[in-house]
Order: sequence, then structure tokens, then C-alpha cells
Amino acid sequence: MSKEILREIIEDFSPEKFINFFRIKNPHFRPLKINLGIENEDFTLAEKIGEIQFQDSDIIFCTIKVLKELTERSGKKKQYEVGKKILKNENSDAGIFILDKDLKIVIVNKKATEILGYSDKELIGHHDHDVFLKDYIRCPICENIKKNYKFEGEITFRKKNGDLIFVNVFTSNVVENNKIIDTIITFYDITTRKILENRLYLSSITDTLTEIYNRRFIDEELVSSKERADKYGEIFSVIILDIDNFKQINDKYGHLIGDEVLKFIAKYLKGSVRITDIIGRWGGDEFILIIKNVILKESLIIADNLIKNLKTLKVGGVSVDIKVSIGVSMYKIKEDIKDLIKRVDSALYKAKAKGKNRVEYEV
Repeated sequence: MSKEILREIIEDFSPEKFINFFRIKNPHFRPLKINLGIENEDFTLAEKIGEIQFQDSDIIFCTIKVLKELTERSGKKKQYEVGKKILKNENSDAGIFILDKDLKIVIVNKKATEILGYSDKELIGHHDHDVFLKDYIRCPICENIKKNYKFEGEITFRKKNGDLIFVNVFTSNVVENNKIIDTIITFYDITTRKILENRLYLSSITDTLTEIYNRRFIDEELVSSKERADKYGEIFSVIILDIDNFKQINDKYGHLIGDEVLKFIAKYLKGSVRITDIIGRWGGDEFILIIKNVILKESLIIADNLIKNLKTLKVGGVSVDIKVSIGVSMYKIKEDIKDLIKRVDSALYKAKAKGKNRVEYEV
């Protein structure tokens, strides 16, 4: 909202200017009366304020400021109370609560209680971080208010039933004599959107057949691992595993059995390494492992065990004897990831050349 418009509304207040402000925001805005059971003309403005759907923090900010101006200029405390009643019962999609100068909740609207599962009595008079923001060591909302900052961002709230929800939060400070006297917090429940985003993201980084990470994610993780190694000295090794004679398996048993072999290897690898290690499908019948915080010798032991413990796959009434070849190398600080992968590939080719079903490495 334009500061000039707000200043004009505050300094020379009239209901017409208030309504015109919303016409600027929306040319189709039409002030319809809301029946509050009040016939006194003094409450005409409050009725008009009551129509506003509080769709953004600027509107809420303007509304509260105007209501406060009414209280200060004309002493019509009742009108301010009507405004608070409207704020509490409006039908916005946004949850709204107001913090006083002590950062305690003094007003909460109906939508906020519906989203959080708390009644207004359970919220009013309490700090937000004592009720639904307990998961944070420092309350992100209050910490920003203390510094005279506005807060906008995605955080999590804890509902009364214990569920964690994602919310998009906006704050507007009501300032008087250069001091924050109230803060209006507007929030939207975006949990469904975040779940969908996470599902889409997981789908984008997961190999459809084997349900392990795909090449895209592995490329990103290699870059991240390099950055951590260069900055913090977190060493890592890379293992590339190739299924021996996979083409012959497909030719002999068919591609459906070949797919089962790929899924079997993926499941086997997930059960053979630590949860901190990264497993992905590198391409075709090749798999890659990023082994963190181990020296080359330990990585070679892991690779040897992968070959020794590999079992025969029994599927579709047939037994498939699976053998693999493995190449290993360790990341060198500040080197290019391409150089690391070249060494691992070279080691893998050596393993193939030396008869397959073995581990080779390069330093």
C-alpha cells in the first residue's frame, strides 16, 4: 500500500477515502452493508470495514490503523470494539492474530482458531511461542518484532493435536511515536502445497524403476559433497558398480527379469551401506555410491563386501546369478568432480578387463 495514501487516510480521514482506497486496489469493489445489529449511524464506517476480506497484510494494517485513529480522535471506543469483533469473525482464508507491545496475543480471528485447533481463550493472553511456535529455540516472529523488522516467510506451526503445519506468514507493525504498539500477523496454511511440492521434488530426483536417486540428484550431491570437502574437510569416496553381463541376462531371460535384477541391486545396496551414504542409478546397469567421511582403504572394504555378499536372485521361476564389477576412488581437495569420476570409471574398466566380479581403485 502506498505510504502517501495511508498518510492521507490517517491525516484527513473520511469513510469515502477509505472506500476509494479499496476501489484503487479493486475497481469492482462495492461497499455492501453488513448487518451487525447496529442502527446508529456512528457505526456506518465499522460496517464498511467489516466487508473487507483482509486479503493481505496491507489491508489489515490499514484497517487497524483506521480503527485506532477513530478511537483516538473521537473517543468512540465502541467502534474499535466492533472492529475487533469483525476481525475475529471475518471469513478470510487467512488466519490473523494481533500481538500487543508485550508480544502477547490480544485478538485472534475465527480462521486462526480453525487452522490451529485452539480456541481464542486458549490463545489470547499468551505468547505465540508458548502455544504453537514451541519448535523454535527463538521465535522468528517475535525476534523480528523486537528488532523493529517485518517478517515474511514460510515457517511451521504446531497445532493443538500435535500436527505440524507449514504456514506463510506476514507481519505488519502498528507504530506510534516510533514505537511498535501492535503487530498484525497474517498467516496461510500452505501444508497441502508443501506436501505436493515435496512429492514433485522427490519424483524429480528419484529413478522410477529402482526408486533410488537418479542421475540428476547424484550430480547435485557430488557438487555439494565437493563444497563441504573443500570448505570443511569432509572427505568422501565414490564407488561405481556395473552389473556384469547384463545384456546377456536381458537376452536370456527378457527385459522384465532384467528390470527385476536392477531393482534387486538397488534394494541390496540400500541395505548394505549407512544411512548417511548416497545411492543412485548412474545410468543403464550402473549404480553409484557416495561414501562419506571414510578413507580410501575403508571404501575398498565396503566395495569388497558388496561383491562377497551378493546373492543369487530368484524371480519368475528362474535363478539369476548376479556378478558385479566395481571402481573406487577418493575425492582430492579442490579437484574437479569430472576428474574424480574419470578415475572411478578408469578403475571400473580395469576391473572389467581383469575378468570382472572384482574391485579396482585409482588414487
